[in-house]
Amino acid sequence: MSYVMQFKTMVLTLAVVVVIILLCVMPVELFAQHSHDYPRLMMFNWGGATPEWYAKFDVVVTANNGTGFAQGIKNINPNTWVMPTRDINAGQCASPYYDQWTTLKSDGSEIRIYGGARPLADMSDFCPVIGGKRYSDAVIDYMSTFCDLSVFDGAATDGLWEFPDTWVSTDIDLDRNGVNDWNEHGRDWIRGYWLNGVNKVLQGWRDRNPNKLFFINSGGFHSFGWNTTNGMFLEFCWALTNWTHFNTLYQDWMKRALEPHVMFVDGTAKYRWDNKPTITKNDYQAMRFLLTTTLLGDGYFTFEDVHSEFHEYVKYYDEFDVKLGYPTHDAQRLQAEGPDWNIQAVWVRFFDNGASIVNAKGKTVTVTDAELRTLNGYAGPYYRFKGGQDPTHNNGEPFDQITLWGVYENPSLYKIMGDGIVLVKKPETIIADVIIDNVDAGTSAGSETVEYVGNWAIGNYGTAGSAWAMTNSTKDGFGAGYHYASSGNGNNYAVFRPTFGVAGSYKVYEWHAFHGAAGDDEAADVPYEIHHSNGTSTVTVNQRANYGKWNYLGTFSFSAGSNNYIKVSNTLNGIVIADAIRFEFPKEAIPPLPPTNLGSSDQTESSVTLAWTAPGPASDGDLASYYEIHRNGTFVRTTVNPTYIDTGLEEDTDYSYSVFSVDDAGNRSTTSADGGPYHTLADNTPPKALFASNTSSNVVEITFSEPMDESSAENVGNYSINSGISIYSANLVEPTKVNLGTSAHTAGVTYEVTISNLIDRAKARNVISPNPTILKYIGIPPEFTITISSDNEYHLFVNGDSIGRGDGWNDAETYVVPSVSGTNVIAVRAIDYDIQGGLVVEIDYMNNHFVSDRTWKVATSEPLNWKSVEYNDSGWSYATEIGRHGATQPWSDYGNVSGISQDRGVQWIWSADNENDNVVYFRFVYPRGDTPPSPPVGLQVRRP
Repeated sequence: MSYVMQFKTMVLTLAVVVVIILLCVMPVELFAQHSHDYPRLMMFNWGGATPEWYAKFDVVVTANNGTGFAQGIKNINPNTWVMPTRDINAGQCASPYYDQWTTLKSDGSEIRIYGGARPLADMSDFCPVIGGKRYSDAVIDYMSTFCDLSVFDGAATDGLWEFPDTWVSTDIDLDRNGVNDWNEHGRDWIRGYWLNGVNKVLQGWRDRNPNKLFFINSGGFHSFGWNTTNGMFLEFCWALTNWTHFNTLYQDWMKRALEPHVMFVDGTAKYRWDNKPTITKNDYQAMRFLLTTTLLGDGYFTFEDVHSEFHEYVKYYDEFDVKLGYPTHDAQRLQAEGPDWNIQAVWVRFFDNGASIVNAKGKTVTVTDAELRTLNGYAGPYYRFKGGQDPTHNNGEPFDQITLWGVYENPSLYKIMGDGIVLVKKPETIIADVIIDNVDAGTSAGSETVEYVGNWAIGNYGTAGSAWAMTNSTKDGFGAGYHYASSGNGNNYAVFRPTFGVAGSYKVYEWHAFHGAAGDDEAADVPYEIHHSNGTSTVTVNQRANYGKWNYLGTFSFSAGSNNYIKVSNTLNGIVIADAIRFEFPKEAIPPLPPTNLGSSDQTESSVTLAWTAPGPASDGDLASYYEIHRNGTFVRTTVNPTYIDTGLEEDTDYSYSVFSVDDAGNRSTTSADGGPYHTLADNTPPKALFASNTSSNVVEITFSEPMDESSAENVGNYSINSGISIYSANLVEPTKVNLGTSAHTAGVTYEVTISNLIDRAKARNVISPNPTILKYIGIPPEFTITISSDNEYHLFVNGDSIGRGDGWNDAETYVVPSVSGTNVIAVRAIDYDIQGGLVVEIDYMNNHFVSDRTWKVATSEPLNWKSVEYNDSGWSYATEIGRHGATQPWSDYGNVSGISQDRGVQWIWSADNENDNVVYFRFVYPRGDTPPSPPVGLQVRRP
């Protein structure tokens, strides 16, 4: 599977600049699931870790589809969602896979992917039928049966593209007639048939498995399958190209995607990949930046050492054990600056039990508690927790202020990196387990692997299935499951030397595998010398028994730093195994007392108000830190207050509740306060249309007071608009919002929309009041829709305002920008990095279509105010047409520009000197009065 990840890295970054096709998704009721608190953790791993390691995470996606594997995880943590994965692209989702199902080139040869290691399976309906099935049919069957879905929570694919541009950029023959489809049909045709097959698979799987999770790794944000799948994988994330763009995509996805969401943010110190340093697991700044970025939404996070390469193992950090509870507010920004298309800011989000701060300004900033107090939802004062991995950052002090690093790693590409911090509401010590393993893959952040002295041999995973492991990979020496030494007199010894950021008492556990047959030749009296801050203690371990698990050695005091250690020596009566040692900072075991007197003072159509009496201190003096609320036996959320309003309920329905206490060590009360059933009121209130707005010249958005019935809301006959405006469509884009597709409006004119006969979703349907309802709104000017790409970089302006930037010519970006009355100017600064520059643009405006061609003006120096409407460009030259997009080298040799038409006359344009002018300035004015000269004859463009 490493070939899969190897080639995906060419196109992956967290800030994938894509145009999302926003799918209107109606809610789908999935089976009742545990709602994971924050931070939410995930593991994407090919297999090899122990069940207790997987069980630390909220979601696990792995190649292992064994029922016993999943059950072993759930026996430890029943709230971990486990999904096995297969690569749909590579033909792994059919048994058997037939060679005839492989996508072909026009010469009849197979298209191979991942360096030629795998076939590209044909997702289209042109795929041959074998045994009554196409590949897409086989995928639905296979993905529904290759694992036991009564145990697994769903299924996943680690390879599924809406269109495999990288692998078919020059030649593909879907219809198998011996003609290159790029020449015969064009990109839109190819992509359409391919995506139809993809959507067929996703819909077919969802129809077969309506109550299970399905997750896609397409490499980044994608625009397909939002109504049939639960999540996507943002792979190898290390920086953000455009924070505003990323955050917009993130928020849109959460609003529209199928619940429950399982977006994964796969963090890594990728910017260090090229140098491949010895250790990147200690890059706490990169981890915090991406974790706190993920906390802006409801995604799940993981962090990989770059040596993990392709999801062989992940690391665990102190921040992962913070119990933030649930968000109390959406993310808010501080210190915002920059244009709307790329706002740099510090982002803050408040939770039940703390707060999260991330610096996304691209420069170092200082954030103060006084600034946090200006935001909605502040419930401080807050504290830094005391952590063991980065004790300077997480020092346990009251939060007053913090300086967070930030930088544009590459200013021309706007790669933002920064830092973040997770705060808590009261002083806490949160220290993740420290594990010392014989390889770095299994060793915790902040510590080094075992030190071996003398003659030690390697026992690999194949002969030691009971070894402590976080990977089964053999890359970079990770195949060493354990080390062992022959019997002797102690000359061979191993030193396990942890690094502690916080001094204190730690529980110590050892893990040993077996050598050869279990209980055969291992030593029965292996001495473990624990060198702690109070001296040395020796514990003898019988390695012929209790293998493959953590064995408790005792609790000892250790000083901060790496002065203390554990030494294991070979003995006289058998093989000695040195595998792994775990140090656990003890958590209190006494549960808090339960709350009492649960009751409800108020019920509405959609909510129940709860209140209870907080318990007194337990025998250890601890009070409840927060409360778990369960509705009808299903966990809902936590709250720090002894009150809660449960919202989003069904009308005219009974609900019963249980509330548990939880202390700061995570111990839950053994009993609960119970109450109910409480009955929500029936909905007898007619809905109302609150307001209408002209969101674009051809769209009117109407907002209602409550969720509306789809059939009545999407009946065009229930609406009318005066002044000759025609209504072509009505779409319920959100439960309380309808978008009307209309004829063009006139800017500044006041219109009236009449709404009749709409009903709500109440059990006894209520008709809109008053019926009819008349709302007024003001027409806005029509928009320019601009699709643009440049080899290699552009900065787009409309009427003097900065609209957006892009780099990398292969994919175009689309912008929708309001026009102004009279003259409008589209201006572009374009930059070429290498031999030949080129700009391609398409503009749609009021049923007119304009393209980049010789009507554009061009200059090679930057005059003052050149972007404005008032600037006189009569002295500028007309652009030079290099050639038609889709047929002009060198771009046509590399698949042309995704998103730009090949059949509508779009020209690659530049200055007259296409090779030496590296920065050029373009202007397109509408309307334009003069006529450009005829193009030169016989222009040739040399290939690089």
